Amino acid sequence: MWSLGCILVELYVGELLFPTHKDSEHLAMMRKLLGRFPSWMGKNCSRTYRKYFDRDYRLDYPYAFNGSTIRNVDRLPYLEVRFKQKLIRKRYEDFLNFIYDLLEFDPARRLKPREALRHQFFYTHY
Repeated sequence: MWSLGCILVELYVGELLFPTHKDSEHLAMMRKLLGRFPSWMGKNCSRTYRKYFDRDYRLDYPYAFNGSTIRNVDRLPYLEVRFKQKLIRKRYEDFLNFIYDLLEFDPARRLKPREALRHQFFYTHY
């Protein structure tokens, strides 16, 4: 479902949602667009990624990141900005809510396929 959310954004906007190949930059972009990671994710991450989290298991951005990552993250437009440029006003809010429901960090709270098919976005406008 996470991948579906990324693909839908990319189809509508015409560009990558997270335009990077660096893991650290990807984490920082996710935080900018979707908010803070749940602390249990930082606590349970592998050693490879632990260096990006502080002792409270929160993403340690911008302190644990280099200058080029910070510049790239700062240039990344928020989803709301990208969508407002591409979507008609009436459908904007429902589609944005649908994307955020697909991009929920916690897999237990993320939309399941059947729930996604019943999302308000599909029933309000189609």
